Amino acid sequence: MNSFIIITEQNRFLKKNLELAGVLNSSLSSKSETADQILPEDESVVELCSEVVKEKIELHPADLLYIKAVENYIEIVTGSRGAQNKKILRCTLKNAEKALENYNYLVRCHRSFIVNTSRIENVTGNSQGIKLKLTGCEIPVPVSRSNASKLKAMLS
Repeated sequence: MNSFIIITEQNRFLKKNLELAGVLNSSLSSKSETADQILPEDESVVELCSEVVKEKIELHPADLLYIKAVENYIEIVTGSRGAQNKKILRCTLKNAEKALENYNYLVRCHRSFIVNTSRIENVTGNSQGIKLKLTGCEIPVPVSRSNASKLKAMLS
């Protein structure tokens, strides 16, 4: 009996996540048709500061692919024209999110990821959740269930 319930729930999540991935992909394709994947023309520079040491990283928000939380550090991945740069900074994701709050195309999609929505290429879904494929990025970025609706509203 328990196996039946598990399989039923897994199928329900699979259907829900595939449906959401389809909606997000159609939003992405309609945006790319109208805007031809135009990235934000923002030339401003954001400064992310370390909490302990007087260390800082300056970056252009439009070049950002994603920021990933790794224990007490954040991994900042930027990329333009196929080249990726990774930098590590001792900082919380919450502080990085606060520094980037003025850029509406940078969204927290998971408890450990901030993603540049203008770099989303494709969305896939399975029974475990949905994942984002970013332009020029090999790893899929997960989207939490609580942030999926926020991402859907933003892409629509």
